[in-house]
Amino acid sequence: MSARKQKRIFAVLGGAMGLVALVLFLLLPRMLPPTDTAQRQARIENADLQIHVIDVGQGDAMLLMTDGGCVLIDTGTNESEDALRAYLNGCGVERIDYMFLSHPHEDHMGGADMVLREYEVGTLVMSDLAPDADVGMQFTTALVESETDVVVPSVGDVYVSDGLSVTVLAPPDGGFESVNDNSLILRVEYGECSVMTTGDAEAEVEAWLLANCDPALLDVDLLKAGHHGSDTSTGADFLAALSPDYVAISCGRGNTYNHPVQSVLDAIVRAGAQVCRTDTDGTLVFLSDGVTLWREK
Repeated sequence: MSARKQKRIFAVLGGAMGLVALVLFLLLPRMLPPTDTAQRQARIENADLQIHVIDVGQGDAMLLMTDGGCVLIDTGTNESEDALRAYLNGCGVERIDYMFLSHPHEDHMGGADMVLREYEVGTLVMSDLAPDADVGMQFTTALVESETDVVVPSVGDVYVSDGLSVTVLAPPDGGFESVNDNSLILRVEYGECSVMTTGDAEAEVEAWLLANCDPALLDVDLLKAGHHGSDTSTGADFLAALSPDYVAISCGRGNTYNHPVQSVLDAIVRAGAQVCRTDTDGTLVFLSDGVTLWREK
């Protein structure tokens, strides 16, 4: 075979191999199994219930979603508005059936004005206590402009969104002395799964709940720890009555309050629950099929 023919054959083979490489390059992503990230996203999207304890720094924000329902409990700080917006958009949120504001402190309702301006909110559920000065004016303006319905709840009130049932357990008529203790205590149910959020309520409220609530209403799968893991909340007796599988603590990295405190972390472990923290783990995601609740890591 002449050298010229060899060169021609090699050129043809090289072109064919190049074409095969191009085809493989284009098709390989479809042929390979999905990445861990894609698999995780698929699991989240296919869950009957998604619970997102959103990392908003030293504050609180929890998003609960079903196929046709959406509930937001607290909205983080003024500073975390951009992070909250990005997270809600990433979850495809357009309408929020109920937005609950546990109490009128900036670290729990700082992003509420942004939510009211940029999303459709069916009903806002909050106490009649005046908001902090650093959120009051912008919040009030956004609320008026949004024309969102506002409800001041009472103990025993129930709000339903596509299978999600939210029951108000406290504060009772007359309330408590401090703003923190007048946080809305909410029990969320979906099928056989249950979640409790307590805002910044402290030991006095926990004792009141133990004395006044049906024990069946206190037993939950997931507890959002009170007051960012402060030693004022999440006491041993309260944990024993709730017997949660998971306790989520929402707090900022390196916060000046040293939240969460070690005594609370120890109490959670002694109660047999798993500690989950936004300061070390970022946003926490829990999923449920209506029977079992698990953490998606």
